[in-house]
Amino acid sequence: MLVAVHRYVLSFGFVVWLWAFVFARIPLAAIQHYFGLQSRPFVLTNLISIGLAFIAFKDIRWNPISFLKRQLVVLAAAALFVFWILYFLRLGFDTFIEPVEFIESSFSLAKSFVNSILISILCLPWILTMRRSSFSIDLCALFGSASVCIGAIAYLMKPFKDGIYYTRFGFEDLNPIPAGHSSASLVIMGVLLFVYRYTQDRSFGTKLLLLNASCAVLIGLWGLRLSMTRSAYLALFPVIVFGLLWLFRRGRPHRLVFFTALSTFLGLVVSKIVNILGRDLLFQDPSLSGRLTRFAAVWEWICANPFLGVGFRVQSLLKALPEPASHWYSHNLFLETYVIGGLFMFIALVLFLSAVVRSVLTALVVQWRHPGPDVTALTLAFLWVQALILACFSGHPALLPGFWVGGSLIVLAINPVMVPGQQLNLKRE
Repeated sequence: MLVAVHRYVLSFGFVVWLWAFVFARIPLAAIQHYFGLQSRPFVLTNLISIGLAFIAFKDIRWNPISFLKRQLVVLAAAALFVFWILYFLRLGFDTFIEPVEFIESSFSLAKSFVNSILISILCLPWILTMRRSSFSIDLCALFGSASVCIGAIAYLMKPFKDGIYYTRFGFEDLNPIPAGHSSASLVIMGVLLFVYRYTQDRSFGTKLLLLNASCAVLIGLWGLRLSMTRSAYLALFPVIVFGLLWLFRRGRPHRLVFFTALSTFLGLVVSKIVNILGRDLLFQDPSLSGRLTRFAAVWEWICANPFLGVGFRVQSLLKALPEPASHWYSHNLFLETYVIGGLFMFIALVLFLSAVVRSVLTALVVQWRHPGPDVTALTLAFLWVQALILACFSGHPALLPGFWVGGSLIVLAINPVMVPGQQLNLKRE
């Protein structure tokens, strides 16, 4: 019995972890809303991470540390380490040595970092030694479709339970922005799976995989429409362009699908842009105007303090801005990094970014030149691109697990290690 459980954990552990990291927050938030149970998605992800790492550690011990033999991994790890050391040195300085007024307490920021970023990153080398097959993303998309569908139905039922109409997809413990980006992640998986499975044979199994991919795209777009998250829509552009180019290069039999998809995409996008610009809605939106005001203010503070930044005093400065700009962080990772930690912390961020971008480009080039049925690395690459777009418009450095964990994930996945018995095959039970 234990041997069978162990085998299933090794076979499906990575899929379950990826589902928990990307999608679990939606059904957990719905459960909290209807049944009163605390959702705590990061706790679930951390428990899964620690459990999988413990199981893998029993088999392969410290072998995954050989990831550090890869130059790109060393660069990403060193940049990550330096970034967070500088972050917490500045946090400690502004808390104990020269105290400033915090809107979000230093303890809360440290807790967010540990819960959402640190534990997952420390467990990643062992999680990535779990077996992955060419159908891992198909299975994750299936779980994601169920999660987003459950959340969307629960959201639509909220007026009957609460007697209040809610304009955007979300719950008490789930902001519409992460709900929208989880839905966008499902669309990304569905698009990649569809274009790759469509160009395979037409067996019954492939048709089922195509149906799964189509459902992922439709359900993800449904969740995205309900959340009305513009940055999540923007995050779909890279994967849609890649999918269209992939269909076009596969030859004449697939170009009808290419032109149909391109026409649909352009029709929807162009009509949406014309609708927004024609009504002068773009700069009248309080969310956008508030962000632009914060960006301009933070840039002025950076220019005034280009070497060391202003530290966590920026929270009270931002909060003092007039509405709708008043908020405790700037909603841009790069501006927030520079204004808090200054030049050196920003350089560490750029080095980490360069390592991840190189890994993403490697994933794209490898899949483009040597296409195969396994789209795991490609999916992880586009999921990180989505997290990068989110980081440009939302989030504090300690509140962006998709950027940090996702970036570390793609760097490690593109630079694998070989452990006894091969990387994806742990010791036989």
